[in-house]
Amino acid sequence: MPDILNECLYELRWLMKMQMEDGSVRHKLTSMRHANFVMPHEDKRQMILFPVSTMAVADFAAIMALASRVYSPYEEVFAQEVLQAAKKAWSWLENHPEFIGFENPQGCNTGDYADADDKDERLWAASELYRACGDEKYLKAASEFVNQVSDLTAMGWSDVAGFAGWAFLTENTDSKEGKTEFCELQNRFRTVFLEKAEEIVKISQKSGYFVALESEDYGWGSNMVLLNRAMILATAYLLKPEESYLNTVVRQMDYLLGINAVGYSYITAVGSGSCKNPHNRVTVSDGIENTIPGFVVGGANEHPVDEKAEWLIVPGTPSMKCFLDIWECYSLNEITIYWNSPAIFVAAFLTDVNSYKERNRI
Repeated sequence: MPDILNECLYELRWLMKMQMEDGSVRHKLTSMRHANFVMPHEDKRQMILFPVSTMAVADFAAIMALASRVYSPYEEVFAQEVLQAAKKAWSWLENHPEFIGFENPQGCNTGDYADADDKDERLWAASELYRACGDEKYLKAASEFVNQVSDLTAMGWSDVAGFAGWAFLTENTDSKEGKTEFCELQNRFRTVFLEKAEEIVKISQKSGYFVALESEDYGWGSNMVLLNRAMILATAYLLKPEESYLNTVVRQMDYLLGINAVGYSYITAVGSGSCKNPHNRVTVSDGIENTIPGFVVGGANEHPVDEKAEWLIVPGTPSMKCFLDIWECYSLNEITIYWNSPAIFVAAFLTDVNSYKERNRI
């Protein structure tokens, strides 16, 4: 088993603990307040298991169905276990067609990750379950939900329809010959990904740094927006190998690694001008001067909300320059799994493309 899948197993097994006996899944597990800047074993705050949300149930179903495919060659028993968990979650969703959102209760300040709609999560769940077991009821559900989602290429933490697209775009078309619904969905996702890629290329060409961000995109976690767009471009390139798509992916990684208006590599300890002070409790509290390598930080944000950034960034500063490598500036320098994961995807894509070109002397 590849090392990265061993790492993912730890999180997947934890996620399994969030599923209740009826198939529902709790929205989150945190303390009521953010932990102090101490090492994890020193955090003594009581943990709270929060209520169920339909987004959590649908995301869980999608993730576990996908995991069943990925882990089947290595851990067959685990693969079957997570597939059954995914089906159980889907059954709960079928019995609860209504939207069940989430808001933090009074006194809780940890991230609530609220969402106003769960149709994209249900679309993703149905798509992955269809890929995992081929049951036509999931294909029918995906065909219904796809018409209720506005952005079919989105791949963030709240909008996830693009992941449903991957489920269809990476399936072997030959095995689905004669399946009209499948082919229609696959073609639809192909069209929207290619159209979105063209839009992203045009945005990039307007920037002196060829970065696929416009001024209003420099918000909290702008590097996630950048990398998610690079993922769309990478997907489009695999569908239709246009050099403009590949070149624009490269430009986005260039930006992340330091070709930007502040000269920072936004990946800790990668590059001579890399960020050294991420908003992370372990790196601040471990007593080690050098930071942990490999963290992607949030990036430039023209509307910072933390006190220090609001004080230090002069109003009117150009969007790309609204960044500080200071650990207190959480709206600039925070780290998250959903900023790191697209960076891994893009780096893996570029590595694979370069390896292919070297092998074939392209």
